[in-house]
Amino acid sequence: MEAAHPVIRTVRETFGQARSMVQWILSPQSELESELQGISGRYYECRITRDKADLRKIFQLRYEVFRKEYSSPKSLFGLDIDHYDRFADHLVVFHKESGKPVGTYRLIPDESPVGFYSEREFEMSGFLALPGRKLELGRACVHPDHRNGAVLRMLWRGLLDFAQEREVDLLFGCSSVHVPEDEFGAAMLHRELRSRGAWSPIPGVRPTRDFLMPERMQAHWALSEAWLNEDPVRHSEERSLLPPLVASYIRSGARVISAPAYDEDFHCLDLLTVFSVPAREVRA
Repeated sequence: MEAAHPVIRTVRETFGQARSMVQWILSPQSELESELQGISGRYYECRITRDKADLRKIFQLRYEVFRKEYSSPKSLFGLDIDHYDRFADHLVVFHKESGKPVGTYRLIPDESPVGFYSEREFEMSGFLALPGRKLELGRACVHPDHRNGAVLRMLWRGLLDFAQEREVDLLFGCSSVHVPEDEFGAAMLHRELRSRGAWSPIPGVRPTRDFLMPERMQAHWALSEAWLNEDPVRHSEERSLLPPLVASYIRSGARVISAPAYDEDFHCLDLLTVFSVPAREVRA
């Protein structure tokens, strides 16, 4: 089957977003209580929210960040929303003084009736066959005025508390990376992942046809295999291609389990990253 034409994809996604918006508006607000106890600091607080007024602000934040920084497609509603949002938990950091959301993660459990967002971009049978409960992270963003480290640390703490409470074994998701298309960015990214010990492909996991890298980038990725025997220490002296968030994942033990998918909407490579949830400390 041939990959969908970009125009056809755009039309489909526009109608899909409109449908998701209507479904979200008409759906009843959840009255379920989250298992996550709120985390509060001096300037911020972190919690799971299902309040529709909060969620609308979150969708606005996501749209503003992704539109400005990734040139994502315009939205008729000024919101970043899709059909996965109705079936996800939304972990949010709020600025106490303004009450506005300034950081968020979308969390999709493995019992989701619509599956995982990552399955749009990757054939994941090899990963999904692994034992243990899985939780997908997605739509991560922090408001530009609050990128001071505190928001990200609070999101991580809330994420781990949530995952441990749900007895999740594996966290995973698509991590976006921008690389130069007209140079050897894909090859350098591959080399950097190997030098950091993060490259760990799983058989049966690969990009879907609609999300394959352009041929030139595929060639650059394959070219990096010729560098397997080079000293990985040399790479530490070069400029990293990984965004701070992705680098923090890798420092926490994340591994990349597939060649990248190419997201035409965001003009970036998506790495399928996976890491284990640390065991909850038992206190006497």
